[in-house]
Amino acid sequence: MELLWRKYEPEYIIIHSYKDRGKQEPQGRDYKDRTEVFPDEFIRGNLSLKLKSLRVREAGNYQCIVKSAEGNHEALTELQIEATAPVRISVMGPEGSGLGLSCKSTGWFPEPTVRWVTQDGQALAMEPVTTITQDQQQLYTVESHITVPGGKDAGEIWCTVQNSLTGTKQHSAIELGGESQLAETQPSARQQ
Repeated sequence: MELLWRKYEPEYIIIHSYKDRGKQEPQGRDYKDRTEVFPDEFIRGNLSLKLKSLRVREAGNYQCIVKSAEGNHEALTELQIEATAPVRISVMGPEGSGLGLSCKSTGWFPEPTVRWVTQDGQALAMEPVTTITQDQQQLYTVESHITVPGGKDAGEIWCTVQNSLTGTKQHSAIELGGESQLAETQPSARQQ
């Protein structure tokens, strides 16, 4: 039996090759010592590929090819990668007649969305300024700033970052008091 896992990027790269006997196909250098198959499981139909130390750029289409005495078979599968990270809110200080808040989260994939909401899920009336950048590992960092007006009890404010692929959310919340408390009290932050 022969088992071959390969990925198209923009040409086929061999990810893992297994043969009962004979010479193995050379593996793509980026995958060396990072892949594994389970020959003891072949009898049960498990031809899975284990890919260790997964990288964002390895998302995509993979092809499994099996050659045996019973014939040749092919299957395609798509690997989607998701990365999420903790969200942190910090107080930037007084801004105009309100209080500046900042929300930051590093290590997302694919590009997430950001929402500022009240504790009951209502969007805040203020317009946030949000920047999203991508690093060399293709992971995204989100930074969002908003100014909450003073003069009333703002209550709990949440910054929610959501993965656009799976809908997974991370958020942080901060409790703000009335006008007199905005300048004097250090709000407490909570992560989930």
